[in-house]
Amino acid sequence: MASKFKLPAYTVYIDTSVAYSRKPSEAISRKLCQWIERSRSHTSVDVRVPDVVVEELAYQQFAIAQAATLNLKKNSQTLKEVCALEIPPLPTETALKESARAVLLKTLDQLSLSRIATPVEQIDWVNVIRDSCWRTPPFEKPQSADDLAEKGFRDKIVLETIKADASTISSGVIAFVSGDSLLRSTFRKDVEAVCQLEDYSGFDGLVGHLDLLAKTKSEEFASAVMAKAASVFYDPNDADCIAISCGVVTHLINQHSEEMAHPSMFSAGMPKYPASPGQPAAHPGFWSATSSTTDWVQEYNRWIPVSPIKLFASMPVFQPAKQDDRYHWISTITLAQLLRRTEPRRGQGYALPEERIRTKDVDVEWSCRIDGSSAEFSDVSVDAYHPTIRDAFLEADWRLRTAYGFPLFPGADAST
Repeated sequence: MASKFKLPAYTVYIDTSVAYSRKPSEAISRKLCQWIERSRSHTSVDVRVPDVVVEELAYQQFAIAQAATLNLKKNSQTLKEVCALEIPPLPTETALKESARAVLLKTLDQLSLSRIATPVEQIDWVNVIRDSCWRTPPFEKPQSADDLAEKGFRDKIVLETIKADASTISSGVIAFVSGDSLLRSTFRKDVEAVCQLEDYSGFDGLVGHLDLLAKTKSEEFASAVMAKAASVFYDPNDADCIAISCGVVTHLINQHSEEMAHPSMFSAGMPKYPASPGQPAAHPGFWSATSSTTDWVQEYNRWIPVSPIKLFASMPVFQPAKQDDRYHWISTITLAQLLRRTEPRRGQGYALPEERIRTKDVDVEWSCRIDGSSAEFSDVSVDAYHPTIRDAFLEADWRLRTAYGFPLFPGADAST
């Protein structure tokens, strides 16, 4: 008699991009908390947070608190001058740091997330210095023209922490969740363990994998399905893929071409492609960047598209809660287009045109049947489109130009 299928236990490491929330009231992203709870409904999931990530999250909360304190100081001075009131002393920088860290640590404890100390004595610091000098991943040139600069120190320490901790784990699956594609690829290359290694751009991808395992009750079959899912949905070189053959590409371009030809009104979130939340700097929404409606309309109309709309698809995420025998998925399509300002800004002292990258994310629900022996997809259907609030107007630096396949220099031909 065949033994009953059981999902493996997971040890999951997360980085800052996964846990960070744009809402000051959330020390840890509420969505992440929900995904963790859902993952634990399937199997044992031990989520571990490197100490560098903890301190970075605490710093982000401290920065928000510090800005609030500066505003409070200005307002307090006004109250004192107007009403002759004595204002209580404001919290010190040290108090803000300690309080921000205390709130974060309490949240980690409530969520049963483990904090992993940096293995200072085990790190090969000579190798770290060499990698930094030679921009060996996860070190890299930052998003600037400064060839002497580099970024990636905290990422390197995160990886070294994971490497040391993963070497102590002898069973189950080890997963790394990070929105930084370079960090994930370096994890795959550098981390060695006796357990199976997996990596995901978001915690929803990990949960989708667990949902798929629970449905198929076969690691081998689930792996075969996941190996095909991305290209089955969208492969720009395959006319038979779902996105092309079922008209997804045509629909999205027709539906959003006018919107994509102008700056986004708001930058409510970062695109899923490239997968580096928090890295590219979005231009602020133009409603807040201009002093009047007239200024906004003029600026809105000063930008024109100079490239076709390009499409990129995230890894499909399996959706389990459907009452039928089909396999349901969500794929996020990122639309990207290069825009150029039609005239220089006042006082601009260089001849190159100003260009930015306009992006928009749309979640596409689709479903199919999958053969239980061959893992072949059939009877596909595109079920719904959900435009998200992840619109952005990004600085067109060399890194993002490369990621989106646009020319490296402003003014170059971007028609292909």
